[in-house]
Amino acid sequence: MSIPMILITYLVVLNMITLMVFWLDKRHKIYGKTRIPESRLLTLVALGGTFGASRAMSLYNHKGRARAFRRHFAIITLIQLAAALYFFYTRFPPELIEAIKTTLSDLAAS
Repeated sequence: MSIPMILITYLVVLNMITLMVFWLDKRHKIYGKTRIPESRLLTLVALGGTFGASRAMSLYNHKGRARAFRRHFAIITLIQLAAALYFFYTRFPPELIEAIKTTLSDLAAS
């Protein structure tokens, strides 16, 4: 199995786990059970579960009012985005990046 496939598999599995953990935390809130600590939820986000967490937050209306949680979530997301952009711009040839930019701007214009 190649490195990109391992990474994709890791992210898919982690995001599914993150979605389920957020759902479980919401259920615990509804039924008055012991909650999952925000630090654990944020750890899942930091490990790459950003999409699953974001989807769970919108699907289950979870953590919408928790300002500190949302602030930490946003910081983690920005750091991940910056890292992804850095990786993208340093690993791919400039011609490919320019072609992608052109394609995206053409799609946005239409």
